[in-house]
Amino acid sequence: MEPDFDTLLEQVLAAVMDGQAEPITVLWKLRQTTGDPRIMTLIRAFLAADHIISTTFKDDGLDRSDAALARTMALILAEAADDVELDAETTQTPSPPLRLSDLSI
Repeated sequence: MEPDFDTLLEQVLAAVMDGQAEPITVLWKLRQTTGDPRIMTLIRAFLAADHIISTTFKDDGLDRSDAALARTMALILAEAADDVELDAETTQTPSPPLRLSDLSI
């Protein structure tokens, strides 16, 4: 089951604002806590987290490592989803909306 967006956003914020977070640990934490969200919703949550962090911490918001991590995660997910969709398009396999469990990252 997919969490509502506000809950997902809270989970994303918690994952990226962990002082020792890295992309692999963020993905692991989200796989454990979010159920199986749609990739587009997860990308939206990462971009919203980046915006929230950047605007909340105005002096150094864009330079904060947690905001940068949120942007990086959105790019990683977008690239992985694009690869899966391209493969499905190449094999002419119709696919439902991509979910976190569909990505091999």
